[in-house]
Amino acid sequence: MNPFNPRLLRLVREQRGCSQTVVADYLGVRQAAYSKYESGAVTPSQDAQKQLAALFGYIPSFFTQKIDTFPSGLIYHRKRSALSSKERAKIEAEARLRMIDIQKMAQQQKLHSNLPDLSNVSPKEAAAKLRAQWNIPRGPIANMVETLENNGIVVLAFDFGTDLLDGFFVRLDTSSICIVLNSNEAFSPDRNRFTLAHELGHVLLHRDVMPDKKTEREADEFASEFLLPTEDIAPELRQAALTFARLKELKKKWMVSIAAIVFKAHRTQCMTTFAYRRFWTFMSSSGYRKNEPPCDLERETPALLRRMVVAQSKLTPDLPKFFHLTRERYEERYRLT
Repeated sequence: MNPFNPRLLRLVREQRGCSQTVVADYLGVRQAAYSKYESGAVTPSQDAQKQLAALFGYIPSFFTQKIDTFPSGLIYHRKRSALSSKERAKIEAEARLRMIDIQKMAQQQKLHSNLPDLSNVSPKEAAAKLRAQWNIPRGPIANMVETLENNGIVVLAFDFGTDLLDGFFVRLDTSSICIVLNSNEAFSPDRNRFTLAHELGHVLLHRDVMPDKKTEREADEFASEFLLPTEDIAPELRQAALTFARLKELKKKWMVSIAAIVFKAHRTQCMTTFAYRRFWTFMSSSGYRKNEPPCDLERETPALLRRMVVAQSKLTPDLPKFFHLTRERYEERYRLT
């Protein structure tokens, strides 16, 4: 049996959002003694490991897993996010613990993401090249989640419990990517689509690049061009006056926000700077900056993870044991996948 892995203990505690003192009290030890469990200075007794497993909804063997370090795209949001460190740690711990399951399935099922090396091209070129490689027809992308999943990118959606973070990506290994998406109802379907494209831009463009304002602009530029190719959208922006009614029609067709369409119109010189400024004044006075008209857009639902779990059940009949989860914890985690 592998030795106790203290990194997993810290992850499950952060996932639960509780302090070391709370867990120490549960075990009946001092916080200083418990902290040595997480640092690896002391290995918990077998009885303590069973107590910890029961507390967090795992079986004791969970803590003896060897795990890889998953490079997380959450670093690209640290500067601009108003999340507290505790909230951020909880969200990232939840994602990383689910990544352990996903990576095990991906390795057994030989899942690889279909992503070319586009780190040395502009965001606009990267968007065009990727659409070509993925054989995406001209015009709107019918389903962004499905497009990603058809190319081996796992979309993991769960409610972050906050509207201060849209999503981030995680590298499962050198060839597989997962994008973690906040399914909180505060985010509209069009915003979720843009988030997925934005994170995809980070994956493609910023493998070894430190996060800064430039990387965010580049990811936004990639997302804009991927969802609204200039060659396709510009003629539509020019063919009729960009009234608010017209913008709602374009939103429904292209399934992106009105704001994204107007930004594109200004960037491609299909809208004057004066009109652009008037638009934002109108959006602010109408309360549309936060809540645009929904235009009957449907929320896209991930399906790849569900298929992976079903496929794994044929390879491994006892999935809770395979994931080192109690049956209750297994049902809680995968009831929506």
